[in-house]
Amino acid sequence: MLRTLLILGRVSNLPTVWTNVLAGWFLAGGDWSLEIVWLAAGISLLYVAGMTLNDAFDASWDREHAPERPIPSGAIAERTVWTIGFAQMIAGMAVLLVSTRAAWPWVAGLVAAILLYDRLHKKTAAAIVVMGACRALVYLAAASALAKTIPTPVWWWSGGMLIYVAGITLAAKGERTGGALPWVARVLLAAPLIAIFSKSIATGLFASFMWMSFVFSPSFRMKTGEISMGRFVGGLIAQIALLDGLIVEDLSVVALVVCIGSLVLAFLLQRKIPAT
Repeated sequence: MLRTLLILGRVSNLPTVWTNVLAGWFLAGGDWSLEIVWLAAGISLLYVAGMTLNDAFDASWDREHAPERPIPSGAIAERTVWTIGFAQMIAGMAVLLVSTRAAWPWVAGLVAAILLYDRLHKKTAAAIVVMGACRALVYLAAASALAKTIPTPVWWWSGGMLIYVAGITLAAKGERTGGALPWVARVLLAAPLIAIFSKSIATGLFASFMWMSFVFSPSFRMKTGEISMGRFVGGLIAQIALLDGLIVEDLSVVALVVCIGSLVLAFLLQRKIPAT
């Protein structure tokens, strides 16, 4: 049962959620505080809830197209998944609203975006923007714990990551079909580079090299069957941690180190728990 819950929650991606919180916090002018832990805990619960409910919303589709998923395979009952998912969501909201200073409109907006994506992602291509908004709202919710008015750097970075995550979501659509990475997805995945360049040319050049080596080479190898789309998408998700580190490296060296560690942890967890 535990492994089933971990798969439902895509917990291998949680390190990237923690770095989202760090980036939003430090870009808003924060320093190390216990509140970061509570923010990370609450938003992690919302992330796991969203992923768990994603399987509940997709149960009918999965029975036809992905019978290995927990619900159609019989590993867990659909009703149980609904119950667990909403319990996790309520718990996440409680942690954020009781134990942190995160503004309730941003918390409510994040919850609404999660539910909207789960409801619509199999129905419209525009859902990739909603998925991006879910990540962007993590930065904004974390920053709102420090400032009533969200600082410009947070808006700038959350916007870039909204586009990046939309690109990941577009790429993930080819996981079941085996299609190659669309060129539009490659363009979307470059969005965070603009924000990084605006802070540091040297760091921007490093990030650009990383982006080109990962986004172009693996996409070519996918066509020859040497790498699966699932592993590629998992790599893109894990790299969120490094991107967060690069945007805050001038604000906190420790935060950069934590982000790099989170990148490694995400890759290690993906060996046991699929990222998608």
